[in-house]
Amino acid sequence: MTSGLKRNREDRLRSAMAYVESAGSSIRASKLLQERGFDIPARTIRDMTVLDEWPSLISIAHDALDKILDAEYTHTIHAVNEILRNRLEFGDVVFDKLGNERRKPVSARDAAWIGAVFKDKRNAGRGLASKIIKNVTISEHFNNIKKELATVIEVEEKEQGKRVH
Repeated sequence: MTSGLKRNREDRLRSAMAYVESAGSSIRASKLLQERGFDIPARTIRDMTVLDEWPSLISIAHDALDKILDAEYTHTIHAVNEILRNRLEFGDVVFDKLGNERRKPVSARDAAWIGAVFKDKRNAGRGLASKIIKNVTISEHFNNIKKELATVIEVEEKEQGKRVH
């Protein structure tokens, strides 16, 4: 049981160090930590940040926070998936004129949108190709059109030249 408490305290300290790093100043960090249950004076924080080990401690703290956030995001994704699955299977809840609750089928547009987003996310997670959109400036776009038109005109001139001969 002590190891669990110790581990929890270590996790809290890693989180605290990450807050210190993101706060930008020892005074702000001290206030942030006090809000989260740590009573660490600003001077102590300032002294900690000049230690040689500080960058590696911050790295460990950021990794710990990333793992915590990843778990929270995963939980949220599962909850959203369940809500969407329920909506797609049983429809939206609506009330009729008498105030009775009933289920109305999801519109085809909404179902198609949900399906397309999920397909793209699944493919991205699997590393499969998706539609690539190029960021092209307006002048580049016009130059591309100009080249295409020049090609079309050139082909038409060649065809006309063949007809004359």
